[in-house]
Amino acid sequence: MNKKNKAIMIAILAFSLLYWYFSAFLSTCSAAEVSAVEAPETITISRAQYNELKTIISEQGQRLTEFETNLQLLEQSSPELIATLNELRVSHDRMQKRLEAAEKYSNEAKQLISEQNRSLQKLSEQIKHQQKVQRRREIQDKVWGFAAGIVTAKLVEKIS
Repeated sequence: MNKKNKAIMIAILAFSLLYWYFSAFLSTCSAAEVSAVEAPETITISRAQYNELKTIISEQGQRLTEFETNLQLLEQSSPELIATLNELRVSHDRMQKRLEAAEKYSNEAKQLISEQNRSLQKLSEQIKHQQKVQRRREIQDKVWGFAAGIVTAKLVEKIS
């Protein structure tokens, strides 16, 4: 029994006791069998007091009826609520597992991206190195071509 049901039960018990008390009080006031020594056979109260007590008893009776109805509704809907709660727990567990799997895949993806970034950086460095080597070879080819041209020109000059 949860706190809400306990609170309702306590309220119903309190109202029942009040109802019992006031009904006993009214029955004592209207026609109680009391010995002549203790109290008179009838008690006279003003109409305003009688109407006030009657109103209080009526209100308490209505509240008691409302609480009994609410308790019955809670008892009837309780299995449905428990079933719904169980379904929600199962759904929560599934979502939790999916979230954990997504986090796992996310971490794996981050590692893969990190590895790919390192590989990309190495490739970029290798490309820059190859470009430098290519420029050096082009310069060397031009220098050797120029040197070969000068040597050929000198040889042609000597021969002629």
